Amino acid sequence: MNNFNSKINFKVLIIIFLALLILFGGVLKFLSRKSHSENEFHIRGNFINYSFLNQTNNKIISKIPFYAVEFNFYKQDSVLINFGFENAKYRIEQDHGKIFIRNAFNNKDLQILLADSSFLVLIDSSYTKIKESSVFKKIENNRNNNFVFSSALNKELVSGNYSLKIDSKNAETKVTFLEDGRIIGLNNFTNYELCFAGDCTCEVTDDINLISFFTASDSMFYFGFKKEWDKVEFYNLSPAIKYIKGERRITNLAFTLYKSKL
Repeated sequence: MNNFNSKINFKVLIIIFLALLILFGGVLKFLSRKSHSENEFHIRGNFINYSFLNQTNNKIISKIPFYAVEFNFYKQDSVLINFGFENAKYRIEQDHGKIFIRNAFNNKDLQILLADSSFLVLIDSSYTKIKESSVFKKIENNRNNNFVFSSALNKELVSGNYSLKIDSKNAETKVTFLEDGRIIGLNNFTNYELCFAGDCTCEVTDDINLISFFTASDSMFYFGFKKEWDKVEFYNLSPAIKYIKGERRITNLAFTLYKSKL
């Protein structure tokens, strides 16, 4: 009888031991998954080039060096990049705790450092040829895959309410530059774009910011502009030279918009 009870107790011990092994293995697997999950990078949303924006009030924007103006993170393994004049998707990978944009340029990778949930740093000196890396700031964007850098740049430089003198008796009309690129009250112009990348950067030989105005019929006109604290001056350009790209110059003052006090 005692021998029979001993056999039963031994079987119970084996069952308990196996149960503990299974439980212990499950705990290790859970901790392993948790550790792996904690080491994965999680970037979501739009990040705009904060370093670029910080230089726009004291530099010609078409001469500010940059690799990209905006990152759009809506997938775990890729990023949609706004280069200012075109967009492209690149693969993202984590390697030994470091995050890389693979084959970012000339088959070379660029590294991303996460400062916190609101800022990241792009190690892009090899591209920009300057010592400082570029800081990107997360920005609210409810339109998901649409880019928002142009609106941020418009807000930084020219968007707002202005007054335009329309005759010698100092009569004025209200002009509004909206952040989304629309114009209200300025002749027959309906939209505007600031030139900071692409072919337009070679349009004028003078050191001046360039803006393009569009009409409802999609006609486009370039103006140079200079911004002061209370006004923005717009300048005409010399006529385009046939068969030659650029080489235009600033000629005379076209009009001045004064910041509205309202």
